[in-house]
Amino acid sequence: VGICLVVFAAECILSILGKKDYLFSFFFWLDIVSTVSMVFDITVVADQIFAQQSSDADQSSANDVRGGRAAKIGAKAGRVVRVL
Repeated sequence: VGICLVVFAAECILSILGKKDYLFSFFFWLDIVSTVSMVFDITVVADQIFAQQSSDADQSSANDVRGGRAAKIGAKAGRVVRVL
């Protein structure tokens, strides 16, 4: 994920330098959002954000974890579709 984050950031910077009218365009913001969203795919960051709090409501926590994983998979799928 770290390598992809660097490559996406480099693509944004090179597009700003190489394409006229790219800065602040729709595709600029799309690239920025997709690059920033990859931060949540880093395991350490995701664990800190979506950390489970120990409580008696394990079923609720399990459902939250499943929902978080589904959101993570959906975000990855969206980026793959964008690349294609």
